[in-house]
Amino acid sequence: MTCVSSTENSCVFRRADRPASLDGMTTTSATPRTPTITLRAPADLVAAAPYLLGFHPDHSVVLLAFRDRSLACASRGDLPGPDGHPETVARDLVDAAVRQRATAVAVLAYGPPERAAPAVAA
Repeated sequence: MTCVSSTENSCVFRRADRPASLDGMTTTSATPRTPTITLRAPADLVAAAPYLLGFHPDHSVVLLAFRDRSLACASRGDLPGPDGHPETVARDLVDAAVRQRATAVAVLAYGPPERAAPAVAA
């Protein structure tokens, strides 16, 4: 995804379309459509995360890594259990962002606050 337009409080992202499949055949269009995502508030980021991951996360910590105002990667890990170590999940997600040379990240958690807060804080 690439940030194609921005203001101080929002950014419009575009993601290249994948070829469509119809009856087992791959098709492309002469002028591919590019979906656009406009993010103006943290709630917009939370709403966009399932689209970026390709599924709705549950009991998960999600890291969205950005490089040069483009989405570099979307990663998720399980929320640690009561006796778990949130640092382990955080390290794995941060390693993915570092490999993508991210310049900014957003960390989101989906699940019970008592499990989500330590994962985000780590």
